[in-house]
Amino acid sequence: MEALRVMELNHSQIEFPLSWPNQILRSLRIRCLDFCRLGTGLSSMLGHMTQLETLSLFQSTLADDQSPTEIAQLSNLKLLDLSVKSSLHPLPNGILSSLKKLEELYLGSRDHLQLGRDKEEEIGCLKEISAISNLAWLQIVLYGLNLLLLSLQEFDTQSLSRFNITVTNHGGAINLNRSYQFQKSFNLYLKGGGDEGLKQVFDPKVTSIVERTENLILNLSYSSRLRNLMPNLDENGFINLKKLDLYYGHCECLIDFIANLIAKHIFENLVSTELEYLKLKEICYGFLPPGCFNQLQEVTLYCISALECLWKGSVEPPSLCNLKSISVSGCHHITTLFSQLALKCLVKLQKIYVFDCENLKRIALREKSLAEEVLELPQLKVFALRRTSFIGFDSKYDKAVALSNQVNTKNTLKHFLSQYVNYIFKINVSSVIFVATMLISLEELKVRGCSEMCEVIGEEDEEVSQEDNAQHHDIGKRREIALGKTSKEFVFPRLSSLQLERLKNLRRFSGSHQEDYEFKFSLLTTLILVSCPKLKKFCSGKLDAPWLKKVQIGPIYIENFEAPVDLKLSKLQSLQRYKIEYSM
Repeated sequence: MEALRVMELNHSQIEFPLSWPNQILRSLRIRCLDFCRLGTGLSSMLGHMTQLETLSLFQSTLADDQSPTEIAQLSNLKLLDLSVKSSLHPLPNGILSSLKKLEELYLGSRDHLQLGRDKEEEIGCLKEISAISNLAWLQIVLYGLNLLLLSLQEFDTQSLSRFNITVTNHGGAINLNRSYQFQKSFNLYLKGGGDEGLKQVFDPKVTSIVERTENLILNLSYSSRLRNLMPNLDENGFINLKKLDLYYGHCECLIDFIANLIAKHIFENLVSTELEYLKLKEICYGFLPPGCFNQLQEVTLYCISALECLWKGSVEPPSLCNLKSISVSGCHHITTLFSQLALKCLVKLQKIYVFDCENLKRIALREKSLAEEVLELPQLKVFALRRTSFIGFDSKYDKAVALSNQVNTKNTLKHFLSQYVNYIFKINVSSVIFVATMLISLEELKVRGCSEMCEVIGEEDEEVSQEDNAQHHDIGKRREIALGKTSKEFVFPRLSSLQLERLKNLRRFSGSHQEDYEFKFSLLTTLILVSCPKLKKFCSGKLDAPWLKKVQIGPIYIENFEAPVDLKLSKLQSLQRYKIEYSM
C-alpha cells in the first residue's frame, strides 16, 4: 500500500509491530485512529509517516509503554487532534514546537492528557503553543485563570481565526464535542472561586478574548456577585456574541443603561441565550436601545430567582422582533413575561413554554394608558403551561380573563397545553366568534392536571355590557362572514389530536347550555381521555368527527367506570366510515 494517502481505522484495538517496514504507508497524508485502544508500537509507527498532514487520535486510549515522542518528526503536520480519552504519559516537551506547519491543534482536559509532568512543564507546553506561527485553530482546556493569564502573556489570540478555550478552577474531566467547525468559543467554569476568581475575569487580557467570542459560557460560583454583565465584561457591547449561557451566581441585571454609558450596538448579533440557577432581578435597567436583541431567536430561563418580569419597560422594534421561542421553568417569583410595549415587538414569536412557575398570572402587563390596544401574537403556534397561576394574557384592566379574550393570535395557534384555570375558553354573547376564530389553526390541544376544571369551554356569560357588545360587534361580524359560521356550531377545522388527562372534576367538554350546538372536529383522528371519572358525556350538543380513528378512554382501574355515552364504541361506529381503534 505504498500509494495509500488516507487511512481511517476507528473503534478498533490495535497493536503495532515494533519493527516497521521502511516503505509501508510512507505516502500516507491523513491518518485517523479515533475511539481506539492503541497499544505497543504506536510511537514507532508514527515516526515512519513523515508525509502525514493530518493525525487524529480523538477519544482514543494511548496504552503504548513509550511516550509518543516521534510525533515531533511529523514536520508536515497541519492538523493534530490529541483530545484523547486517556494516556499513560504526559505530552513530552519539545513536540509541539517542532511542528512548524501546524495550523489546527485540539487538546482535551488533563484527566485525559497532561500537558506536562508538573506546573513548570505545563507552562512550557503553553509557550510552545504560542510559538507556532501558523496556528489558526486551537482547542484547549486550562485549569485555573492564573494559567490562562500566564499563557496570554506569551500568546496573541488575535492570530486565531477559531478557538474553543475552556478554563476551569476545579478538577474533573471536561467533555469536548468532536467538531472542527466551532467558531470562537470561550468557556469559564469558576465554581467555588467566589468573587476573587471573578475579579480575574475582568483582567484586560481575558476581556480581550471575550470581545472576540461568539459562544460564551460563564459558569460562576454560587456566591459570585456581579452587578451587571455589561459593561463590566465587554465595554464594546458583545458585538460578536451569538450565544450566551450564564449559570449560577448573583447578578443585578445583564445590562445597566442607567448607571453606565455603554455601546449602542449591544447584543445586536445574539441569537440564543440560556440563563440557569441565577439570582437575577432584571434583564435590563433602563431603556433598551434600538437594535439590542434584534437577532435574538431563543430564550431559556431555568431556576431564576428574584426575577418578576422577563421584559418590562420601554422596548421598541427591531428589538425582540426575531424572537421565536421562550421557555421559562422553575422561576418562582415571575408573575408576568412582558410589558405591553415588549409584546408589540414579538411579531415572530411561535412558542411559549412556562412550567413550574406557580406565581405566573399573565403573559403581558397591560398599561392603563394603552388599555384599548389589541394585544397580538401573530405567529404563535405553541402555548404550553404547567403548574402556574395563569389567569389570562393581560392584567386586571380587562373584564374577561379567559385565553380567548386576551390576545389576537391571527389564526396561527396550533398547539395548546394547559395545567391551569377552571376553563380555557370562556364564552359570552359577544365573543362566541373570538373563540371560533382563534381555533381555526389549532392542531393539538392537551389539558392535564387541572383539578378544578369542570368544562373546557365555559358557561355562557349573559351579563355583558352594551359597551362590550358594541366593541366586539364589528370584528365579530367580519369573522363570522369569513368563517361561514352560524351561532349554533363550534368548528375545530384543523384539530387532529385532543387529550384530556387527570381532570377529576371534568363533566363535559362544553357547557350544558350548549345542547343545541354542533361541535365539528373536521380532522380529528385521535381522542385520548385519561382519568376523567366524572365525564359522562363528551359534548352537550351534537358531535361530528368524521375522521376519528383512535379513541383511548381510561383508566380501567376506576370502579364502575363507563365511557361517555357519546363516545361508546357502538355510537362512534355508526358515525364513522373507517374502523376505530378503541381502547379502555
